[in-house]
Amino acid sequence: MRKIKNNFVETIKDIDLFGHPIELNFNNKGSTHNTFIGGFLSIFIRFALFVYVVVIFMKMFTYGNN
Repeated sequence: MRKIKNNFVETIKDIDLFGHPIELNFNNKGSTHNTFIGGFLSIFIRFALFVYVVVIFMKMFTYGNN
């Protein structure tokens, strides 16, 4: 169970768009410090943009404002 939780957290961290660049790399995990919160917000922002684009396309193809 713990391995699944760690895997989930690491996957969310990898999605982080707001990772802060760092110069020292002690743990060989890259040159940015990614967090779970940043990954979660990145997923939320991507989802919101996707919904917005779908709504705009629906208006465009169905002539929503006419």
